[in-house]
Amino acid sequence: FFQMPPLYALYSNYRFMVPPNNFGTIHGNPQIKAEKTVQYEMGIWQELMPGMGLELSVYYKDIYDLQSAVVFTTYNQIRYGFYSNKDYGNAKGFELKFDYFTGPFTFIMNYTLQYTRGNADNPTSTFSRAGQSLDPVPYLVPMNWDQRHTFNASVGYSKSNHSVTLTGYYNSGRPYTFSPVSVSPLAKQTLYPNNSKRPSTFSIDLRANYDFDLHGSNKLRLFMSVYNLLDRKNEISVNSSTGRAYTAIIYPINVETFRSNYNDIYDSVQNPYMFSRPREIKLGLGFIF
Repeated sequence: FFQMPPLYALYSNYRFMVPPNNFGTIHGNPQIKAEKTVQYEMGIWQELMPGMGLELSVYYKDIYDLQSAVVFTTYNQIRYGFYSNKDYGNAKGFELKFDYFTGPFTFIMNYTLQYTRGNADNPTSTFSRAGQSLDPVPYLVPMNWDQRHTFNASVGYSKSNHSVTLTGYYNSGRPYTFSPVSVSPLAKQTLYPNNSKRPSTFSIDLRANYDFDLHGSNKLRLFMSVYNLLDRKNEISVNSSTGRAYTAIIYPINVETFRSNYNDIYDSVQNPYMFSRPREIKLGLGFIF
């Protein structure tokens, strides 16, 4: 598979002007190549009994020519970036699917185990690390979409004029870069990107509908969708020093020196964006003809 690079990688700073400061710009590269993915997959599907099926598959992906920004130096020792195809990544995993249909009942399950590694999960990672005088990453690290476990299950009951479906989602935590506070001994160590995991997430959705017969084959459908039925607070973003949402390491000096007319220092670290959306209920009316 080939994927066209984003246009900014071709035309960014198209005048090729280099500012007087180091790491001040990244030039586009009109000759950048497309990202290439080579995928291998093998699987088997088996009908265990009438209405019951099981599918197993394993896969491996090589991702070549990933977009990156290499560092160049001008004649007067000013460093700048230039988009290229330097990085590499790979993904391997196992997938299981199970489905069962009997009368009005339906059960569908899907589980995926995946490992994803690469030089960098961001095209500018190498460039940014060089600008911060950090060592280059010498080996493949987890990508920010390296989700180890994914499990989905759906249970449904359906009749001619009504149906209800419950769907559950479980996802293990994705990587983030842990950044220790300055007083920690770890602050003196070289920590590579995506060295820790966020907490796992879990949610359940409900969908139901009821049909009222009208003239002929026409029907009036009343439906309801409930997202995040249990109103669970899933942490989708975390503090880089604590690994949890709505938390931070605050010292007394930070409290004493904080100045604001609108909030306090604790409000500044309690960002609702760190959690997934709360329970959401939608009611609707449809006409089927």
